Amino acid sequence: MFIVVGLSGAGKSTVISKIKDIDVINYGDVMFEIGKDKYGVKSRDDLRKLKREIFIKIQNDAAKLISARADKKTIIDTHAVVFTVDGYIPGLPYRIIKEFNDVSHIILITAPYDEIIKRCNKDKNAGIRERKILSKKEFDKHSEITFNLVAAYSFFTGAHVVIIENKEGKLNETVERLKNVIKS
Repeated sequence: MFIVVGLSGAGKSTVISKIKDIDVINYGDVMFEIGKDKYGVKSRDDLRKLKREIFIKIQNDAAKLISARADKKTIIDTHAVVFTVDGYIPGLPYRIIKEFNDVSHIILITAPYDEIIKRCNKDKNAGIRERKILSKKEFDKHSEITFNLVAAYSFFTGAHVVIIENKEGKLNETVERLKNVIKS
């Protein structure tokens, strides 16, 4: 199993969408469907605004569904950390990550701050998705927490960590790097 994480706007889901012949499960999509069905959540962004107890319940329910479906050739598309109304919460806390068997790699897709802001604004202006725009200070803190959690996830699973930078105009190169990791 491959867990692919990245900050919003780094291009993680775009990169993953270019990988063919592999099952991809988007953790946020599974959480959103549960939240919509059980708690009337209207958008994925609303998940992070839920009370902590409800967020954790949805997170646990999603993990059970995902772990039942995933195998060693599945990509889990998710975030290492989520900023909620109560503060930062791990996207894959220990109680969740231990549910996933055979994690071979944790792959962090990154991009420079200015490129992430440009992508988020482009998505917002095109009506694709509205994300919280982080200040440079918030971005640096979110990145630091992401890196720390990726290391912890590796510690808990024994998985290799791979960091891939997704620079503007280099999507095909980024996709090839991810494909090479999956083939290894």
